[in-house]
Amino acid sequence: MVIRGLKTALTEKLVKVLGLQTAIEPTALDYIKSIQPTLDLNPVPVVDVVETKTASGTIFTTPTNKDFFLTGFIINVSTDENDNDGFGQITVVMKNGSSRIIGKAFVRAEATPSSSVANLVSNLTVPILLKRGTNISAALSSVNALSTTIYGYTVEDK
Repeated sequence: MVIRGLKTALTEKLVKVLGLQTAIEPTALDYIKSIQPTLDLNPVPVVDVVETKTASGTIFTTPTNKDFFLTGFIINVSTDENDNDGFGQITVVMKNGSSRIIGKAFVRAEATPSSSVANLVSNLTVPILLKRGTNISAALSSVNALSTTIYGYTVEDK
């Protein structure tokens, strides 16, 4: 009953918005009547958080009032001939409260007068649900440049 009413309302709106003449354009009206409304029970989430940090420290703090799912990250590190081998990493707090390093990019210092660069890009196949109100943080060791980016989406409480 609700679907039938929805179809009628949809048909009327399309006829009005498109300016269809039902006596002249029966094919279009027949097409409109064949529309079957559907309800998407599993909408695709849209990434609504992208944060970048160019030093050690907090990249992003997860919201306290909604869930945050991490969908990917990027780590860029560089060093020069005067540095030691080093790395950059991202640490998160999982929903169960345990802290995890989810990515680490290693860079090797070269003896030649040039810089070395390491990049790690990860698009997670399955998003990671993180604990509410916790920090996603970046750390570095023996590198002269670090850039980290995280991206994900939030889900409101139902």
